[in-house]
Formats: sequence, structure tokens, C-alpha cells
Amino acid sequence: MIKIGIIGLGGGGANHASTQAKNPMADLVAVSDIDTALMKKVATENKVPHQYKDWRDLIANPDVDAVILATPPFMRKEMFLAAAEAGKDILAEKPFGVSLKEAREMATAARKHKVRAMVNFGTRNLPTYKKLRSLVASGKYGKPQFIWFKYFLVCNPKRFMPPGWFWKKELSGGHLCENAGHAFDLICELMGPVKSVSGTIATLPIKHYAERLKNDQPNSENLGIATLQHESGAIAVLANGSNPGGQWGMTFDLITDSCIISVTGDKVIEVRQYGERIYRYASPVGWDPIPRGSRAFVRYLSNGGAHDDSIATVEDGVRAMQIAEAAYLSSDKGRTVAFDKI
Repeated sequence: MIKIGIIGLGGGGANHASTQAKNPMADLVAVSDIDTALMKKVATENKVPHQYKDWRDLIANPDVDAVILATPPFMRKEMFLAAAEAGKDILAEKPFGVSLKEAREMATAARKHKVRAMVNFGTRNLPTYKKLRSLVASGKYGKPQFIWFKYFLVCNPKRFMPPGWFWKKELSGGHLCENAGHAFDLICELMGPVKSVSGTIATLPIKHYAERLKNDQPNSENLGIATLQHESGAIAVLANGSNPGGQWGMTFDLITDSCIISVTGDKVIEVRQYGERIYRYASPVGWDPIPRGSRAFVRYLSNGGAHDDSIATVEDGVRAMQIAEAAYLSSDKGRTVAFDKI
């Protein structure tokens, strides 16, 4: 039984808590949040024995083997470094900090203190993307050459409105950091190492800013385009942002040297060749990354740290941040940026 502590009990953290409370391989022993009423509610619902307003006290608890960090991104580095120094294994929600510098500091700490750490990129454990990776790895449908990726977050009062910190680049890292990390991680898994990145970003006035933030306008982009040149010669183009008309799920076309593999809404894969559909897969599960990633983390620890494609390592977390930072730098400088120079 892996004894788990969770820091941050908003929507994501509460989901981790209910997942681990039901996990036969885990024992949820502690939770922490500055909102004591919320913490008491989550602890009561999940029968958690220890509650801490100060996250440092949770990390200091010798009964805690591993820590899940479900806090906003700007809070994550200090907690990660403290947990690593205390010898706790760590699941960090994405993004891996709010800058490449932070991500590299966190990865260095994990290696220095020899803790097992995982970044919860959503596509690692969803059935659709496990199937997609296996199809590409098999070589049956050709070698990837180009991917055209659309990923727009729904943002409207009827469905979902991100919290205020999401719109501040210094707190979230920006859209290409906070939101597109899922996509960057998957693109690299499918297309291989990145050679160079070019990016274009824009912060445009759209309705949900006014509804949510009133006069506190964002400094994070709401539209970012990143073009990745891979070492294989393949190219990936990602358009990412937020919009009131958006919907949950990623949609993209992966072009190989013999087929087009299309993914719609995280659930459906279709392969076409010569204009005819030759393969179709429909998952019963859409975007559901937190419980799946949470369980994968415990399996990872229970297996002695042996990881497969379900586990995004700290190096994977740094890689996604490196792509985002390269895209921001490219947009600022008006030129393509060599990946290994970032």
C-alpha cells in the first residue's frame, strides 16, 4: 500500500482524492489546502485521517510515502523541491512549473534526491491515445510525416471557466505552457525528437475575458501557434487557445507516408487510405486524465519505478516546457529557434 498525501484540493485535487480513496493499491492518509472548509469536506468524504492547512506539515509527515501536487502551477516548484528533499515520490500535475528554468530545477531535484516523479500529461493514460501510439509504433499505417493539431479549451460560464490565475502568464506559464503541454507531449511521442520551433502568439479581446475578469485583463495569450520541425524531417503544427465556442477534446490529423490517421475529440480514431476508411476505433472514454494518471502513478511506484508509456517523466515535463518556451521566444524574436539552444 502506497501512502498518499495530496496538496491542493480544487477540482483536480478533489478528483485525485476520490480516486486514491477507492484505489486498493493506495492509502490516502493526508490532504492539505489553505481553504479549511474545502479540506474538511474532502477529508470527510474520503475518510482521510490527517488534514494540514500548511502543506509543509503534510510533507513532514513520516507516514506519507508519496505526494500529489494538484496546486496552481505557480505554487508547484517550492512544493516539489521540498517533497524531493524529504524523499517523497511525486506526481505533479502539468505544467511542470511556469517556466523552463523552474522545470529544470525540479527535474534536477528529483534526480539528486533519487525520488520517483511523474508529470500527469493527460494523453498518456487515455485508451484512445494508447491505441494511437500502438498503431503508429506498429508501422502498419506508415511513417509519420505531418501532424495538424487543433486544441481549443472551452471557456464560457455554461461549461467551464478557468480560475483567474490561468490568465496570468507569471502564474500559469501561458496557454502554450499550461494547456498545450498535453499536446506537445503526445506530438513528441508520435513524431520523435524536436529539432526547431517557431511560434506566433496573440492576446485578443474575446467575450469570456470580460465576463470573468472584468477590468483585470490577461497577459497570457489566448491564441498560440507552434510549428515543430522534428529530427526525422517531420513537421507538427499546433493551434491552441481558449474560446467561448470551444469544446473538450483534441482533434488532429496525422499524415503518414501512406495514410491519414484522424483523431476526433479524444475518442475516435479513423485511418483512411486512397480516400477510403480502412480502420476505426471508438473509445467509450473521452477526456478523463486525472483518475487515470493518479492510478498510473501508484502502479508506477508499486512496480518499483519501472515505467512504460503511461508514465511521463520529469524529462518529459522539461521537454514540453522547452517547446513552449521556444515558441514564445520565436514569437518575440520573429525567427525560428533551435530546440537545443533553449
